[in-house]
Amino acid sequence: MKREPKERLTRRRDCYPYLVYSLLSLGIMGVLLLPGYVLTLDMVFGPHTAIEGKLYGLDEWRIAASTPLWLLIDAASRILPAWVCQKIILFLIFFLCGLGA
Repeated sequence: MKREPKERLTRRRDCYPYLVYSLLSLGIMGVLLLPGYVLTLDMVFGPHTAIEGKLYGLDEWRIAASTPLWLLIDAASRILPAWVCQKIILFLIFFLCGLGA
């Protein structure tokens, strides 16, 4: 029987948390992975983001702290549908919380 080098074993062990928490995140989300938007109270997603008003300060008297996040969401929703971006964000919430614990 051939023994693997320690470096290879440690690299493989380093991947375990990523695998476990990604599977747990997918398991938690379960039905939420179906196509369409997930209706939550604090997460506002729609097919069209009106970023121009926020960017130029027309919606509020100053640029809000959430404007950079909305810029990222708007840029991502030009590549992917907004509901896919929402599912990616929800997955990352569970995944990164697991890794950080």
